[in-house]
Amino acid sequence: MIELKRIDDHFFCTISLNNKEALMLFDTAAGISYISEEYAENCKVVGKAKSAGQTGNFGSVKLVKELNNIIIDGITFKTHNFLIDEKFKKHFSCDGVLGSDLLTKMNLKIDFKNDTFSFNPKHLEKGIPFSINKNKIFFNPSINGTEIENLIFDTGASNLSIEKELSSKLNLGLIKSDPELQICDSNGNLIEFENYNVTKFKLDNLIKHNVSTYGYSFVNSRKLKNFNQNGIIGKSVFDGHTFEFDFGSKFCIIE
Repeated sequence: MIELKRIDDHFFCTISLNNKEALMLFDTAAGISYISEEYAENCKVVGKAKSAGQTGNFGSVKLVKELNNIIIDGITFKTHNFLIDEKFKKHFSCDGVLGSDLLTKMNLKIDFKNDTFSFNPKHLEKGIPFSINKNKIFFNPSINGTEIENLIFDTGASNLSIEKELSSKLNLGLIKSDPELQICDSNGNLIEFENYNVTKFKLDNLIKHNVSTYGYSFVNSRKLKNFNQNGIIGKSVFDGHTFEFDFGSKFCIIE
């Protein structure tokens, strides 16, 4: 298993890329893994991205790099393409972002009680269902008694966030926000938001009461086709629990 290090309210881990240690942001909502330009200087193959104008979580990406001997939790992946993007360095002091394109290669267990994760060969025949779209993990939790589809399980997010248009349907209580609090998208652009209180969040046996929640428009920020998102499940919800994912059966056990 690999230790998850908490730094400034985010999770980081150390893996091996091209026989060199790399400190990576652990981000299940990142559909593509990144490395910085500095780290990429030690790589031999650098070329154009497969699709022109390809955009990642942190902005436009122009280069892709094939790395060899990626070692995560003792498992070696011979090759994998990493996008090269320096913009995440403005937010995080690390070598890159470990995303779901690699984390979903094998069944995964994330223990937020002991801050570890590991690849797990165990096959699950039952559990709570989830889906995957664009390498992102989606759950359908119950919020204030109403099931809401397509909330991303995001280890890179601190809080629960909900599509603002659903606030009235869910009877969310508006609460006063800190006037100095700002929320930005992955490119650093300010997002207009409201602060709400979710009386009850339920995902199988994971139940949270009175959760402070950001409400903003995911509809206006969606840039990918065939990609629906109604919110984000962040650390304030999943912290203290263990998630065991089977990416074959699409079942998850939460403890």
